[in-house]
Amino acid sequence: MKSKIFKLLFFISLIFAFGCARDFDIPPLDIPKATITANTTILELKQAFPDALEQVGVKPNGENYIIEGVVIGNDVEGNIYKNLMIQDSTAAITIGINSTDINSTYRIGQQIVINCTGLYVGLYNNLQQLGYETDDGTGITFMLSTLFAEKTQLNGLPAYPIDTIVGDIASLPTTFPALMTYQSQLFVFKDVYFQNGGVWLYTNSGKNTTRYIFDSEGNKLAVYNSSYSTFANDTLPSGTGNVVGILSYFKNSYQLLMRMSSDAYGFKVTD
Repeated sequence: MKSKIFKLLFFISLIFAFGCARDFDIPPLDIPKATITANTTILELKQAFPDALEQVGVKPNGENYIIEGVVIGNDVEGNIYKNLMIQDSTAAITIGINSTDINSTYRIGQQIVINCTGLYVGLYNNLQQLGYETDDGTGITFMLSTLFAEKTQLNGLPAYPIDTIVGDIASLPTTFPALMTYQSQLFVFKDVYFQNGGVWLYTNSGKNTTRYIFDSEGNKLAVYNSSYSTFANDTLPSGTGNVVGILSYFKNSYQLLMRMSSDAYGFKVTD
């Protein structure tokens, strides 16, 4: 009897010791905390540098321009190329980064803080964005990923709430002051349908392709699809549903950039 009790106690002690060892081996969760604080909203930054290309200097009081925002768009499924979109309560901005693996560090829902001084704000086909000047100094392009990492700090884990604006295709403004607010925001367009939904694919023959969604009044909005996206060869959903995306801009018109295939949801075919 004593032998059985001893064996049982020995077995329990092994389980306890093993459990303690497992607990001891688990490293503590490393939660990043930014050491710089925003002193400028995204809209204020865009308004301060409205020209085709300007280098961000310092504020009148000598401080750097520092913004913060939550990641709302990246290259998670390959439809957005070398761009990161962040938003705060005032506006959103597209950031050009020379990297094809942005999502691995800057995930959707991650808050980041950026020291913008030394970077450039400019227009790329009339889309206002943050980046760096081209080699010839005449336009804006992607900044080096190492430079962006130097300028940017993560704050917390990717769990910050994201505001999605309910859009109305017919009411999208086109004045430049309004574009500063609307461009690069995350929108959802409800009760819309794809032209030739259920028949066409998102892209044609491995090429970047523009499709269109329509509302019940016949107003249309371009939806840009990259041939490198994971859903490039999927069939457009049929029926009527909702489409989420970054409200981008190209030359003189809006275009929607879906971030992932699940951004088109709730589609139903009705008689």
